[in-house]
Amino acid sequence: MKRKEIKIYGKKIGPNEPCFILSEIGNNHGGDVSLAKKMIQVSAECGCDGVKFQTFHGTDIISPFELSKTYPEWNISNRYRHWYQFLDSIALPYERYPDLIKYAHKFNVSFISTPTSIENAEFLNSVGVDAIKIASMDLTNLPMIKHIAEFEKPVILSTGMGTLEEIEEAISWLDGVPLVLLHCVSNYPLKPQDANLLNIVELRERFDLPVGFSDHSLNLELDISAVALGAIMIEKHFTLNRNNPVKIEHHFSIEPVELKELVKAVNTVKQALGSKERTFSSEERENAKRFRRSLMLNKDIKAGNTIEEKDVVWLRPGTGIQPKHYKEMIGKRLLKDKNAYDPLQWDDFI
Repeated sequence: MKRKEIKIYGKKIGPNEPCFILSEIGNNHGGDVSLAKKMIQVSAECGCDGVKFQTFHGTDIISPFELSKTYPEWNISNRYRHWYQFLDSIALPYERYPDLIKYAHKFNVSFISTPTSIENAEFLNSVGVDAIKIASMDLTNLPMIKHIAEFEKPVILSTGMGTLEEIEEAISWLDGVPLVLLHCVSNYPLKPQDANLLNIVELRERFDLPVGFSDHSLNLELDISAVALGAIMIEKHFTLNRNNPVKIEHHFSIEPVELKELVKAVNTVKQALGSKERTFSSEERENAKRFRRSLMLNKDIKAGNTIEEKDVVWLRPGTGIQPKHYKEMIGKRLLKDKNAYDPLQWDDFI
């Protein structure tokens, strides 16, 4: 089935469009709605096209018996016995979503979220999110993906940890849905040597879909490189303070100054890419006249005289006959008087 044009909150997404920059707020609001609003506003002020959240209850993701000490790097076992309790503490209340969506639209950015169950996918659809993001952990979650496909909303599909066969199967479940793939490496933070950015090219060529990059690194070089490789969307984790003592996703997120730099850099690279067609700017056309060479005579020669090889030089400017034709000049007679170092023209000769 032919896929529909991809448009999220009125913005087209594709190779001929500006790169769509998605601020991954995720859970860095810590469940604080006022902080979530502040992060939406700052994301918009930095030039992002959309903001993304995560919609869940703790037990949507993990067994209620899984102890928090299973994830020692998060250092929360002194506050929560079970991991799901921590997750519940940072979740946004369902009843605040309509207000947050309206707030994002006030700043002309799309509101996107990642559900972690069929139930909260249904909820997101009911409140009118602009697109749904399927996380890498749910790439093989057939029941949820099939359910999301029924909404006929734009879908962003992360491919972290996925084999090509798993990615292909997930795509088949989303047949007919406006779809963006995101190359993703599920390391937090992502090290450059693990980024494997050429997979952006592989995914685009293999599946004939627009492909972006979900980045968990702390630098901007990977995102710039991804755009140069054809990424049409960049998803980047964002925080107001990377040193926030409450460890959520702050440690692999960029701050406002960096986000603003990212938007500027990505837009510059996207503009610089141009197209495969060989074109020239008006400035370059003028420079060709200034910088290239023309055939000239190294002395004054009167009309009727024959040009000898020793009479011909090739110098700037390039407003006359090109040097590749110099052999054709030898032995020709001048139709008019010609001053030294005046670029030769074809109508100078008999």
